[in-house]
Amino acid sequence: MCAINGCEKEGTTTVGEGEDSFDLCDEHADKELYPRTLCRCCRKAVRIADTPVRGNRPYGPPDDFRLCTKTCDLLPKDRCAGCRRIVRVGNNPIGNSSSYRDGKIRLCATCVGQVVDGCDCRACGAPAAYRTADGLRPLRDASEVTPVGNEDTVVGRRCGVCSPGSLNSRQEAQQYYDVVVQWMTGWAQNNGVAYPDYGNRLTWDVARDATFTTEAGGQTLGECVTKTRGNEPKRHEIQVLNFIRPIAFQRTLVHELTHAITNELNLGNHDKIEGFCNYVAYCFMRHIEANGQSAADQQEATDHIARMEANDDQEYGVNFRTIRDDLAQTPNGAIDWLR
Repeated sequence: MCAINGCEKEGTTTVGEGEDSFDLCDEHADKELYPRTLCRCCRKAVRIADTPVRGNRPYGPPDDFRLCTKTCDLLPKDRCAGCRRIVRVGNNPIGNSSSYRDGKIRLCATCVGQVVDGCDCRACGAPAAYRTADGLRPLRDASEVTPVGNEDTVVGRRCGVCSPGSLNSRQEAQQYYDVVVQWMTGWAQNNGVAYPDYGNRLTWDVARDATFTTEAGGQTLGECVTKTRGNEPKRHEIQVLNFIRPIAFQRTLVHELTHAITNELNLGNHDKIEGFCNYVAYCFMRHIEANGQSAADQQEATDHIARMEANDDQEYGVNFRTIRDDLAQTPNGAIDWLR
């Protein structure tokens, strides 16, 4: 019997296979007279003209497509971080889209065209805002950084990956600072030097975006300023970008503390010093990758490592990889390598 409700003609054409199949009479099998609507993913017919033949769910506008409820509507759905339309169902793309941060941020073709230069995430470089009829707006879960007391002036942005769970103050960052110092103390000892007893000669804080210049691809996340006066012991002032996630904070802090310790040892003028500081930060990321408190922390460290290994900047990327390869067999010879 034909599957169309109210039709009592004999079914002569089978659509689909097995238990998921149905029959249509000669008239309703005519695709020109009775157009078929297909599931956007599995491409099975879900409607014949206006009659449903499988359970299905409509999406739109603006998506304007249907998914079968038996299988495809149960799959995870990725939405554009701008307009929120569905751009992916399971592994099936819905139209053209672009992805960032290993697929954690997706933008449809329309919103990609509305991404504005200079409105990327200061922490990772991914898009953080796009242009709408009402002006610039943050993408989903992204945030804007403004000066204290002046919320009308945007000095930085964080994408939808870096903004959630970010550290918002020195107080929040303190516990992560302590973990880094403990690790660096062990790293220094393994490399044949004592971690300096800085006392009040080393100060650190978190700072908003306007504090830093944009170097190394526009993603400068920290700085270490070492000051000398005559024969007095050196003093070090470290600042790390505020409103970044704990793992990113620690990676940056290790880099800046490496500047401090190499300056203490009078080794900070090496022509590959930025690559060396990134190498030590890489070692810490490897430590978190293997020993992080959660699977999420371990994966985040893995993501940082991947971006470090893909960095094509000469100082921060190429030199780092040269040092990493040089020390692959002698990881405890880092200070000797620098000398």
